Amino acid sequence: MKNLDSILPVSDEGLYPIRTVSEISGVNSITLRAWERRYDLFKPKRSAKGHRLYSEKDIQRIQEVLALLAKGVSIGRVAKVLKENYSESDLPDLLTDNTNKVNTKELTESQLTDYINDILKCVSSYDVLGLESIHHELLSNYSIESISTKLISPILIELADNAKRLSSLTSEYSFYRTFLLFRLGGLCLKTSIHNTGSKILLMGVDNEHCEVDMLLFALPLLQQGFEVVTLGCNITIDSIPKSLLSSNAKGLVIYTSLSESDNKISMALNEVINKINNPIFMTYQRPMLQTKSLMESGVIFLPKDTSLQTNIINKNINKTT
Repeated sequence: MKNLDSILPVSDEGLYPIRTVSEISGVNSITLRAWERRYDLFKPKRSAKGHRLYSEKDIQRIQEVLALLAKGVSIGRVAKVLKENYSESDLPDLLTDNTNKVNTKELTESQLTDYINDILKCVSSYDVLGLESIHHELLSNYSIESISTKLISPILIELADNAKRLSSLTSEYSFYRTFLLFRLGGLCLKTSIHNTGSKILLMGVDNEHCEVDMLLFALPLLQQGFEVVTLGCNITIDSIPKSLLSSNAKGLVIYTSLSESDNKISMALNEVINKINNPIFMTYQRPMLQTKSLMESGVIFLPKDTSLQTNIINKNINKTT
């Protein structure tokens, strides 16, 4: 490696500030701090004011990390590779993508605080690479339910509230939602096309902002082996019979969280449900009268617990096959 003194402004102590290291490595400061805090990849010294100062050895380690990431090793496994001195021949065993496995690990309160702060910093700086690194880590290590309910949903609510108070922050909310649509949508597509389980249609009758929630709902089903086909939001109820017939799907999940349209949903479902033999599932409990009406029509309500959802879907699909 080149003598860093020739390309980097060095401090009096022969150390380099995080901004300089970020510029030369291409790794943003948020990610550098995350690598240090979560994976113990390096231990920069601190200035009298508490600012991080990196040695040449730290910078070399960052370059090693980047080289492994470029070869397809996930950041969660990089530390193990470096600490245990894996050889090139060992790398194929480390390239398996963990984001499709069923994770049950829950986020702690301190982890939540760190992740929320890091995500919000990435959003405020429109840092796609930083968001990708954080979300890959989350999806590889923690349960979807924990990520969805404790992390992503609260962040979206906070960003939406900020946008309502200050119109200049609308772009931050839109940026994060768009990132999640591409990130989760790509993961759902990649997983679904490799699954060999029963095909399930997933449709939303909420509004144009339900896509992210719907994708988060789909992931646990995909992790259980279902082939999930998402139809998007604002799909009309009368399209259900043709969609089920054309797709040869074994069932349909209707994702909705609104109550004001319950009467409309109930009436529309009552008209089509007798035309099909496939089970229709619905998320969230409705007001008692509509719930009773829909249940009498044959709609099967799904609880919020993801493990119970998959069991209920499996049980009812097997009845019709």
